[in-house]
Amino acid sequence: MKIVNILLGALLLKVIIETNATTLMPQTKSHVFSAKESDELKDTILTKCQAPRSIQKLLAMFLSQEDARKHLISNPKLILIADPATNRLKKRFPSEWAALEVEKETRRTALAKSEQSWQKFCTDHDIKKFTRNIHTHTLTTDAWNFVLYIPRYEWFDKFEDNDSIESLTPSKLQNVSRVFYAKQINDFIAKNDLTHIFPLKQWLVHIPWRPYDLNDDNYLVASEKIQTLPSKTLNIKRFQLLIDSYSNKNSHEAKEAEESEELINQKEIISQLIRVIDYAALWDIRLEKVFLIENQGNLKILFLDLEKPGLGGGFDKNFYHKDEGEVTSNAKAGHKGLEAIFELVLSKKRRSLTTKK
Repeated sequence: MKIVNILLGALLLKVIIETNATTLMPQTKSHVFSAKESDELKDTILTKCQAPRSIQKLLAMFLSQEDARKHLISNPKLILIADPATNRLKKRFPSEWAALEVEKETRRTALAKSEQSWQKFCTDHDIKKFTRNIHTHTLTTDAWNFVLYIPRYEWFDKFEDNDSIESLTPSKLQNVSRVFYAKQINDFIAKNDLTHIFPLKQWLVHIPWRPYDLNDDNYLVASEKIQTLPSKTLNIKRFQLLIDSYSNKNSHEAKEAEESEELINQKEIISQLIRVIDYAALWDIRLEKVFLIENQGNLKILFLDLEKPGLGGGFDKNFYHKDEGEVTSNAKAGHKGLEAIFELVLSKKRRSLTTKK
């Protein structure tokens, strides 16, 4: 199947054909890890992706405070269960399902009651939500040069017909998966000299009194803080300019002329964007998580807040990227997300042109 059909969809087909983009965007195969490769990656992340000592020390002191432990570690997490698992549970274990429903409501009530306490905690420590994410608190302060990811949900996503009720357990790798994606992407950037992708650093932060097994019970995740993220409106405008430059500078008047350095850069930005989505099987591609940011005078693609699928498509037993079916499915979801971004950008451009007329 041609890459234009997979990735960009009908609305970009004309642009891609006119610019001969198919010859400039080689397909990158999504990487499926063997069990050995996956274990080696986990070992590497445990040894080389720990947060810098300054961050570890600061957060260890911060978490030594009772209110910080209460709100960042011990807070009750909401429960989310995939629909297929829900349907099987209701049918096969109605009493256990009823008990789980009570637990879900109990946690929801507890979180609602603690909202005032949570707000006071944030005010007392000058804590701000860095980005809007209903599933994760993305926290920072003016004094921190990093953000801290605190999950708000437990994800229950696997329950097959032959499972027992005891097998229904929440994912223990949802939050730490961010570090795996960052490591895989940054290694790919370095190996292939992808100068148009921003190598966002993400690290493990060990919870001092917990064991050292790599899971969400024992580690938080920190990420370098991008001080200025473009608004959604500005992000759309930058994507519009990217597409305009990509298409307009390949008009028939310019075809005989040598391609400018700027045009080559525009093509390469899109090429590298697609290659990273493919290679790391990035599934959650939308304008709230993919930004065109200014960096050292140039625009670069920033993939922000990446994690494995929460409800289906990323089971813990297959972590990290060991199941070819999951990897392929996730990459296809990423393709659809990218297509939706370009559809949105082009539709807004058409509406703008119509309004001017």
